[in-house]
Amino acid sequence: MIDDELGDTTTLNDLEFPAPHDQCVAAVLATREYIHTHDGATKAEILQAFEPEQNHPLGHNGLSARLTGLVPEFRDWWWQKTVTQGLNVLPDIEAPHDENGVWRPITEDES
Repeated sequence: MIDDELGDTTTLNDLEFPAPHDQCVAAVLATREYIHTHDGATKAEILQAFEPEQNHPLGHNGLSARLTGLVPEFRDWWWQKTVTQGLNVLPDIEAPHDENGVWRPITEDES
């Protein structure tokens, strides 16, 4: 069971990720914390702040992307296959209505 001071994260336990589970969960939780800390964030803001190919490479995938010049592709893969999958099951994150919208934290007062 994953525990975190922001709230229940047990919904992440059963997700199937494309890379080592613990690394994917760490990326999701870091993104979640960023959204809460900044009172919301867009995909572009998160990708710029995180530089996932450096800071959340998910095994060898980030290194391969850097070496082959496929950083934009890696970032899209990282976002779609790992982060959004995780954020969408967290009870304290609200997804945007469109791809470029703002992911918002849901506080206890709102739930």
